[in-house]
Amino acid sequence: MALIQYTELRNYLLANLGLSYHDKQENELHNKIKSAAKEFNFDNTENFITWLINQTLTPEQTKKLATFLTIGETYFFREKKALDFLEFKYLPDLIYKRRGNNQNLKIWSAGCSSGEEPYSVAIMLKRIIPDIKNWNITILATDINATFLKKAKEGVYSKWSFRGIPESFKTSYFKETENNKYQIKPEIKKMVDFSYLNLATPPYHASEGKTGMFDVILCRNVLIYFSHEGIKTVTTNFHDCLHQGGVLLLSPVETSNLISEKFNRLSFNGITIYENNPGAASKQMRNFIKHPTNISNNRISKTITTPKPKIKIATIAKPREKPLPKIVVKTNKNKKVNEASDYQKTLNLFKAGHYNEVEKRVNDAIKNGSQDKKSHLILLARIKANQGLLAESEKFCIEAIELDKINTEAHYLLATVYNEQGKVKEALNSINSTLFLDPDFALGHFLLGNISKNGGENSDSKKHFNNALKSLSKLKHDDIIAESDGLTAGRLSEIIRRVEGRGERLRERER
Repeated sequence: MALIQYTELRNYLLANLGLSYHDKQENELHNKIKSAAKEFNFDNTENFITWLINQTLTPEQTKKLATFLTIGETYFFREKKALDFLEFKYLPDLIYKRRGNNQNLKIWSAGCSSGEEPYSVAIMLKRIIPDIKNWNITILATDINATFLKKAKEGVYSKWSFRGIPESFKTSYFKETENNKYQIKPEIKKMVDFSYLNLATPPYHASEGKTGMFDVILCRNVLIYFSHEGIKTVTTNFHDCLHQGGVLLLSPVETSNLISEKFNRLSFNGITIYENNPGAASKQMRNFIKHPTNISNNRISKTITTPKPKIKIATIAKPREKPLPKIVVKTNKNKKVNEASDYQKTLNLFKAGHYNEVEKRVNDAIKNGSQDKKSHLILLARIKANQGLLAESEKFCIEAIELDKINTEAHYLLATVYNEQGKVKEALNSINSTLFLDPDFALGHFLLGNISKNGGENSDSKKHFNNALKSLSKLKHDDIIAESDGLTAGRLSEIIRRVEGRGERLRERER
């Protein structure tokens, strides 16, 4: 493909579909366009490109083209922190306020791919609203890829879409079909309305009259396909589609200063929540996030979690007056087992967002001389970071590192806390300590790349992003990355290449 033709094609796709490609993706784009050319009855790819950039496509032709250019990688209850925010914080509060008055909820999954995300939301609402039949629920799911939408409407999935989900989830909400597939049950399927939508061509409310003022918009792992300007435009349009106090949820790796400044940013469990025009209602939500409390079981049900193996605790015999050394060793082992079991329970409470109870349990464990004080301090640091109390989080991280100077988790957490505080020099020192301990820690290289990019150090950012890609190349495509909340190695690799590509185009314009 000639350079001029490739540039024209990139500009066309950016202007008409909002899809952004850079120089390193020429072969990838060429292969996709070659496949599309055959579908449009062109034997010659170059002739198809010439026709395409000089053609105004019909809506149906645009849908057909998009099926060759976008990639879907999703599964049920993916990136659970964002869904936990909805299930345990935002939606229960909203449901409580609207019960008996204005019993409606409107949620939009923008870039729904093959449907796992909006169906996850539907299942969540089914769980947390006992009288759901008395509510007016709208779940709109849109995508630019017509093939994905067709699969989503069918609602039939393979076992791969259920990775990390307990078997009981499938039996509760799906019916097994032939060839080891699972069909979503009709009462869940009818809750979701699927529709084609190109986010690059607003106004969104013109899409079959189905969009409007939403309580929640989910747009996760979509913005990586957009340019800097496209991200700003799309997120501004999202802001205008939300009720006051409504929230936008993005993938953790997409959060950046490119998001529309109209949003207020909130922190929850290590992720950023984007909130529309904070008012009285949202102030209540901010206080709820900053000081979370245990949520009563009559308002919500338990979150989906993979069952943990039970630890069998041996009975501790009553010590003799002069205990033998053998018995002392046994007692110490049992103490460790008891502590491990208690810590796992505390960790599960942390994952469910019960921070007050977790903090009490952790402080009690430390007071009672826990043999794993370091892990408890790191848990306290995470709680404080999630509550936006960064100075306190920093203090607990440093205490944990003093106990265990080679703990990678503590160094990385401290680096992210420093970065949030704007302490760039300290963040760099901590992340370098992390990478000294684990040179293949991909998220560490990724964070270094982002810090360098934001500081205008383009050559350094490229080096760090390439190091991240080298680390990721040692993993399988579908391996889950540590400390990433379910992000796969393949997905982060794609994100890095696109972020790197946007930086290259920016440098070209600066020249």
